[in-house]
Amino acid sequence: MLRRVADYHVLLIEDSLADAELIRVALGRLPFDIALDHAYTGQEALQQYKATIDNLKQPSVLLVLLDLSLPGTDSFALLDAFREAAPHHIAPVVVFSGTGDPATIRKVLRTHARAFVSKSGDLEQFMQRVSRIVEVFLSCAEWPML
Repeated sequence: MLRRVADYHVLLIEDSLADAELIRVALGRLPFDIALDHAYTGQEALQQYKATIDNLKQPSVLLVLLDLSLPGTDSFALLDAFREAAPHHIAPVVVFSGTGDPATIRKVLRTHARAFVSKSGDLEQFMQRVSRIVEVFLSCAEWPML
C-alpha cells in the first residue's frame, strides 16, 4: 500500500538547539512532508510519544530520533518506557550520539533502537547520515499498524 507523504511523523528528542536545527535541515532535504515534533527532555518525549501514538491515523508512520545523552534522562530507560507506553504500536527508534564506543553502540542496538547514527565528523556528514537513515525508514520500512 502506498503512503501519502502527509502520513509521516518524526519525534525528535534532542536537548541541543544547534543539533536539533541540523536535524531539521537534514529532514527538510528529504522528499517527504514530515510532521516534526520536538521534545527537549525524556519526560516531555514520553508525553509526546503517548499523545502521538493515540492520535495517529492509519496508515501512519512514526519514527523517533533520540539523542542518547539527554541531561537527567536514562535514554535506555526511556526506550523501555516507549515500549511499555504503546506495546501494540512500537515506533522504530534511531539513536544518535557523539560516542563511538562499540559497547555503547551494541547496547543501543540490543534495546528498542533500530539504528545508531554517530554525531562524529563534520556537520555536513552528520546531516547526511541523518537524512539517509530517515529516508530508508520512511520510504522502505513497513511496520504493523495495530
